Amino acid sequence: MKTIYALLLSLFCLQSCSKDSTVTAETYEGPLQYLAFQKFASGTMEPDGDYMPLLPFRDKLETEAFIQLVRNEIGFEALDNRKLAVIIGPITLDHSDSSIKKLIDDSFDLALQYDMALGFHVDDGMFWAGREDLWSDPENIEWQDWQGTLSESRYVDWVQNRLAPQMCFNCPKVRAAMREFLEHIAQTIKSRLDELALQNKGYLFAGLMTGWETSLDEEFSTKKTLGYHALANRGFSETNLPADLDLERYQIVYEYIEFMASTVISQGIPKEKVYGHVAIFTESLYT
Repeated sequence: MKTIYALLLSLFCLQSCSKDSTVTAETYEGPLQYLAFQKFASGTMEPDGDYMPLLPFRDKLETEAFIQLVRNEIGFEALDNRKLAVIIGPITLDHSDSSIKKLIDDSFDLALQYDMALGFHVDDGMFWAGREDLWSDPENIEWQDWQGTLSESRYVDWVQNRLAPQMCFNCPKVRAAMREFLEHIAQTIKSRLDELALQNKGYLFAGLMTGWETSLDEEFSTKKTLGYHALANRGFSETNLPADLDLERYQIVYEYIEFMASTVISQGIPKEKVYGHVAIFTESLYT
């Protein structure tokens, strides 16, 4: 069964775009908006086994088929300020620089061929099993408690196999690796954006999403709350507890999202086309 993952980037109901309830798609004159659908870029939705990296990116022909599927199913004739888009992701630390560049270049080629806007979705560190050089180093791993018990596997409810441990979002080596990863992605995109600008087709870039439901998840086996390593890096300890533990953990995630966004923006990605991606829970679900 074919599944399309719809991502709402900045699509609002027509009534919210104007006080005039008679506004239609043809008369809407607001800012450029995209109705975007996500294509999972890897060969599988999750790793094939415990501590295994994601499979390589799908073939260009599969992305092309997905673009055709979206165009045929939606039947949407884009206007100047409303476009269909396909988002490709996640791009992860499991993938090589050369494969990432090829994915981005292939995607922009398809965008030009079909006049379909393309965007990209970057993982924040859920999938980094292929970088054992990083996660085998305790300096880069989250703790389950103040005693420094290392995370062994991050828990994600839709992934059956064990992922690599939860990374510590504010550890220096993690930040350095992620900065290099993000800069490579942003620089590759920026080179294609410059080409689009020369053709007056900048609208074909829908945006860059930084983060894959960015969060400090639970430990796989113990279901303990993680984040103590990052808290320790902020100066807290068992004898110097934060006034609000959850608020400090929130701040750690917020600063990491800000770091990812600012990194790609510094490489020339337009600020207005950089998006975060967090999972929002209602109060009833959270409590």
